[in-house]
Amino acid sequence: MSPGGRPEETVLLIHGTFAGDESDEGAAWWQQGSETWKRLQALLPAGVTLGKAFHWGKGPNSQRSRREAGIELFERLQELERADRPYHLVGHSHGGSVIWACLRQSVLARAEKESSSEQKEHLGLPGLKSWTTVGTPFLQFEKSTLLGSNLLLARWSASLYRRMEKLMVERLPRKVFDILGWLAGLLPILVLIALVATVVAGFVVAADQGEADTVVVIAVLGFPLVLVSMLFMLGWLEYSLERFQFHREAFSDRAAMREFGSRWLGLYSKDDEAINGLKTTLKLQREFVPRRSVPKPVFRSERMMMASIPMRKLGNWLFNKSLAPLGDRFITSQLARGAQGNDRPGTAVSEVTTGPVPFEGGYPPIPEPIDARLVALADEQAREVVPELRGMLGKLASSEAQLLERGTMDTYADALIHTSYFADDDVLKMIAWHIARSRGEERPDIDLDGAYVQWMDESRSRIAEGVLPAMGE
Repeated sequence: MSPGGRPEETVLLIHGTFAGDESDEGAAWWQQGSETWKRLQALLPAGVTLGKAFHWGKGPNSQRSRREAGIELFERLQELERADRPYHLVGHSHGGSVIWACLRQSVLARAEKESSSEQKEHLGLPGLKSWTTVGTPFLQFEKSTLLGSNLLLARWSASLYRRMEKLMVERLPRKVFDILGWLAGLLPILVLIALVATVVAGFVVAADQGEADTVVVIAVLGFPLVLVSMLFMLGWLEYSLERFQFHREAFSDRAAMREFGSRWLGLYSKDDEAINGLKTTLKLQREFVPRRSVPKPVFRSERMMMASIPMRKLGNWLFNKSLAPLGDRFITSQLARGAQGNDRPGTAVSEVTTGPVPFEGGYPPIPEPIDARLVALADEQAREVVPELRGMLGKLASSEAQLLERGTMDTYADALIHTSYFADDDVLKMIAWHIARSRGEERPDIDLDGAYVQWMDESRSRIAEGVLPAMGE
């Protein structure tokens, strides 16, 4: 118990993408014994301690991994709930996304599980006193289409698919939907059995009748065709089922924000490289597939084939208007999905926001003086990195070094605003202030500039008066 008879409160720190480490001790901001860890612990009010950090591997850039980590974090919080121990969460970069996935899991768990009232209370995370995200890019998802084609057949197919999807999601009860999902999962197995049986039967009949040519054709084409068909069907079913499930989960964002939004503090710089970089992936447009044209005849063979120029021009026009744009869209979408870490089938990132849910007017960045200091610190680190980078490239040319050495990459990371937040003492004070306020301390004993206190009050009012009411619409 803390002074005053209150239960001891725990602060869990969650690292971001590529920032994980197996050890709980080290120099990283979230590791015990680091300068940030010691400074933040000193700022926390009595009765609040930094607990063992939450690990999610190395922090893979993967929506699947972030979702999985959110579920694991939710399970860990259930242990604190059963122990009646209050807690606070602080996440940096996609560590904040892991926290948000955990809160969404709280909503989904209560909606999907048949639990006792006591279990449902724990699932609602009543012990969560505050949560803070630092430099977190929140990815907003929408359903995607496999091909963004302008062809009439593709548009007609997409329209039919959307109608079927709407019918299944909005009209079918949840249990019926789940049963159909399981049956759909069995369908590829049944189709595979039928296809294999057909191919084997044809193979046996052809061999029995001595039709050697037919046997060869079936062996060469039949079995690969079965394999390709199955892979296509499996991919299509996974894509379709995940799109349907996306409908089911759409309510969780708004519900989670309504329930947990009043306990949130979001800190980010308007110059944050990770957030701004992810926003650029939404506008990625480039011609990757070379367009075809009929060149001026120069070689003798070209002059001899001049009669085919009209046909070649028609073929090139069809290629440039249909296949090439499809290729461009596919390549750009794969590049964007890779940068976003979006490996969830059936979805696309529609927006990158600085708060958990889109909100008109957006969420305010950190106060300008702090932002300016972060920019200056990153610039200073960048100047120090240039000589080291030049030397490293020289060693690389002579095969004396590797480009991606851990220490070198850590040095380059220091030259980013995205990784400089915890080097600013006022950022740590704001985090500690938010934690103290969540415990009912209106004026915490923390030496924080009055302008920053006002910023936090205005940010909290904006969420309470603008964001949260909008979530009830």
